[in-house]
Amino acid sequence: MPTSTIRAWTIGLLMTTICSSLNALFLLRFPNISIGPYVVQLVSYPIGLAWARWLPNKEVSLFGLKANLNPGPFNVKEHVIIVAMANASFGGGAGYFVDTVVTLKKL
Repeated sequence: MPTSTIRAWTIGLLMTTICSSLNALFLLRFPNISIGPYVVQLVSYPIGLAWARWLPNKEVSLFGLKANLNPGPFNVKEHVIIVAMANASFGGGAGYFVDTVVTLKKL
């Protein structure tokens, strides 16, 4: 089973960026809402299945390395990498800069 694929990295980075941004935005709300890795786990699975179904089986070259856009069915290992990427980004909550901006606005 392929693990470190373009599909896993693209979906993982997309979900990490979107959910971290939403967490930073919702931190300013009272009571704050938090999006956790379980949401990423539930949302990324259908996205991975759709990617495996609709994208062509085509090889591309990135920086001299050949990779396949659709290396086969979406598997558990790719799903674990996506959830691990999201979990690493949610570890400390929002970035420290958001707390600083909120404190400055209150002063």
